[in-house]
Amino acid sequence: MKIFKSITGRLVPAFLITALIPTLLLSASVYFSAKQSALLSSQNMIDEQFSMVDSLIDRILVASATELSVVEAHESFRKFIINKNPDELVQEFSGIMMRHPEFLQIKFIDEHGMEQIRLNRASKGLSRTKQSDLQSMSGKYYFRQAIQTPDKYVYVSGLDPNVDREHTRRLVARIGIKVEHGGRTLGILLINLDGNYIFKNILPMAGSKPTKAMLINSSGRYISYDGRSFKEYAREEIMTRFGISADSILGGLNISQKRVKNGYLSVMPIKFDNVEGSNLWYVGIYESDKEINSAVFATMRPYLISLCAVFILVLLFTLAVSANLIRKVRHVVGFITDAPDKKFQETGINELDDIGHAIRTTALGLKKSTLELEHLNKNLETRIAEQVDELAGMTEKELEYQKQLRDIQEQLMHADRLASLGMISAAMAHEIGNPLAAMKTSLEVLRAEIQEPEEKEFIGLIISQVDKLSAFLKSVTKFGRKPEAEYKPVRIADVLTEVVTTLEKETERNGIAVNLSAADGIVVCDEMQLRQVVFNILLNSVQALTEKGGGIIDIILRQTAGGYTLSITDSGGGAKEPEKMFKPFYTTRQGGTGLGLAIVNDIIKSAGWKIHAENTAIGLRTEISIKSINNEKQDSDS
Repeated sequence: MKIFKSITGRLVPAFLITALIPTLLLSASVYFSAKQSALLSSQNMIDEQFSMVDSLIDRILVASATELSVVEAHESFRKFIINKNPDELVQEFSGIMMRHPEFLQIKFIDEHGMEQIRLNRASKGLSRTKQSDLQSMSGKYYFRQAIQTPDKYVYVSGLDPNVDREHTRRLVARIGIKVEHGGRTLGILLINLDGNYIFKNILPMAGSKPTKAMLINSSGRYISYDGRSFKEYAREEIMTRFGISADSILGGLNISQKRVKNGYLSVMPIKFDNVEGSNLWYVGIYESDKEINSAVFATMRPYLISLCAVFILVLLFTLAVSANLIRKVRHVVGFITDAPDKKFQETGINELDDIGHAIRTTALGLKKSTLELEHLNKNLETRIAEQVDELAGMTEKELEYQKQLRDIQEQLMHADRLASLGMISAAMAHEIGNPLAAMKTSLEVLRAEIQEPEEKEFIGLIISQVDKLSAFLKSVTKFGRKPEAEYKPVRIADVLTEVVTTLEKETERNGIAVNLSAADGIVVCDEMQLRQVVFNILLNSVQALTEKGGGIIDIILRQTAGGYTLSITDSGGGAKEPEKMFKPFYTTRQGGTGLGLAIVNDIIKSAGWKIHAENTAIGLRTEISIKSINNEKQDSDS
């Protein structure tokens, strides 16, 4: 269950990362596509609405101009011009006002700019302005503007707030027609159009739920309507609210969906071809990002639901596959742990089956080599026992002689053991080394093909164990096949410094301080073997202190009468059985081979030196007595 949780806990995040990245990219692509579609659909709808708005405005203005033309040609108007009797003309004005609820006011201004007659739409009906209340200042402005216009019809003003005593802040647009006779302009007929009425009829065409609908006049002021009331703003407010200047709108922005602050703005100029002063009004529709995104997500909702369903199904399938793979890996692990020499039951996965068969072959070869080694050791012990029995009946003088002979025999026995070990190591290298190499190759191929990180880590663990077994075989082979020494003068202090430098990173990383004090001296020996002796002893101390969490190693080289004494002392607490440290295969460290210090002892004896290890109050001290000149070796070399 632990392995299942570990592998699944890493496999699922890896799957999520692998699956979510393309899913998110695809979702982003679908979102932007849906947004472009929503914007295009919105623009098409606005284009149609603007066309309807333009048609409405055109109908209103055409109706206004038509009514003015009818009034100008009517007999009542001619009588008014001649007799100054307004009664019949007021009746005509009343009929026009009744037919057109969008007309707020009809007036006639003479050539002097004086209002002669004005009919108003009041809250209780139509009312005629008293003669004393008729204006002259505004009339002069309107007449002057009409005279400057070459056409018969003229916009006297755009859509703007009208200030009068009865209707303050009412939206008004004015259209007029010049009254001419004999090449002379006698005055103008003027209609005030109700901007509120126009605006309310425009809004239903300006989209189902626009965030803002507005009318913008030629001065850059704009009027916003929220469905209940009108509000007028200065031109600077356009930039503040929408991030676009009034000049950009008045400069010719035409039925184009433009990105503004937090939304999109579409603007259409209102034109009237038969009247001077085009583009005095602009209809604006503003749609917020929130409304656009709501339409986008409504489009994407079915896609997102389907995507989530597929994602969950794929995740469940991945978990099922991983559980099956974990069960088979667990089977191989159990085989390795419990009975690697038994028959392997195949899993159905080629790579795992190759590993199982390779491990079984290795286990059988190792078992065979172990039996042979036990047999050789038993024969050796029998020979030693027989020789000891022969010594029991000898005299004291013979014992003295036999003591010397025993030393020679021990050396011969040691050589015999080394020879036996060499034979065994060669057999092990052949019987075990080849299957190990094949097994490692299969493991590496399997690790390269598997994508899941947890399974790669697990297979890497098996490969590391194979490497350790291979290293052990190499150590045994090396111990049983020692190279011939090359003797020459060697400066001991240089060798000590080099070994300490080699292990410097290891000691620093594990909090170990190394103190070196070396006398200057030269000894005739094999430099490589001396380096190996120092390295193995120092490495043994480093490993002991690493397990303790750090410590101190003191290395002292002293000159003596016969040569030098090398002392290596650590604070690791000492060894359990220091007298057995230099025997082959003896080790107290997990994962150790027991050959490092045995090789040291063999080199020391070959050089004619002595080595001794003992526990101190704080740790282990190892001392080597080094002869300054090895006469035996020098004679043999000469």
